[in-house]
Amino acid sequence: MCFLIGATGPGVTKTGEAIIGGVSDDPYNFRTFVRSSSPKGAAYCHIGTEMCYVEQNLGIPPPFKIEKGQPSRGINEAGLAFTCALAIEEVPKEDKKVLKGQSLANLSHRMMNSCSSVDEAIDVLLSAESVAPPSTVLLADANGDIAQVEVGSFGCRLYKKYSKNNPGVIVAVNCYQSAELCCHNLAEAKLDNPSNNNGKRLKRGWEIVNRFRGNITVQVIASILSDHQNADKDCSKNPVIPYWGYSI
Repeated sequence: MCFLIGATGPGVTKTGEAIIGGVSDDPYNFRTFVRSSSPKGAAYCHIGTEMCYVEQNLGIPPPFKIEKGQPSRGINEAGLAFTCALAIEEVPKEDKKVLKGQSLANLSHRMMNSCSSVDEAIDVLLSAESVAPPSTVLLADANGDIAQVEVGSFGCRLYKKYSKNNPGVIVAVNCYQSAELCCHNLAEAKLDNPSNNNGKRLKRGWEIVNRFRGNITVQVIASILSDHQNADKDCSKNPVIPYWGYSI
């Protein structure tokens, strides 16, 4: 499971600069590869990571659909960065019209190739109207802006946005948090479901954030992302996907 965190501004980070980070707890034989991209005609070059599934080693299909070029994080030469987490949403009902989702991989390449700011990246994501796979995207730029955008089958929403002039912290896990989309979380993945790991990881993240608020550094973010509280909980009982862990 993924855990994302971003912080910016005086009174939040030690320097007032923006910091984002993310970590994945991916069993089932996932592998992450670093990729570089400098397509002809693009405004900016970028580097990022692609999540791949090595099915032939286990003969077990992935627990969720993986698209070719599945992104997990990236940064371009203008200083725009992103990381993302899968949002476990409900299956749309047959009588509900849902737009065919644009590829998150394609959208991430558009952002990295053409955008230099969080605001520009938000415009790209919101213009999609529907995205696959459903995800929470955490953005940051060189100006010190950060934002959380939730995208999926049921629409795209800007959930939170902070800056040096409007300091704040963002914490995200594998579900929607915005009022418009949280009703579309899979029941087993909702934050108020005591059996899953989303609520536990989100609560633990905020506990550590509040302990270090005003003094958050890269090292503090790293300590949050390596926190192992709840690691002793039996992850085979996770109702979302068995063996996805309960620690950050």
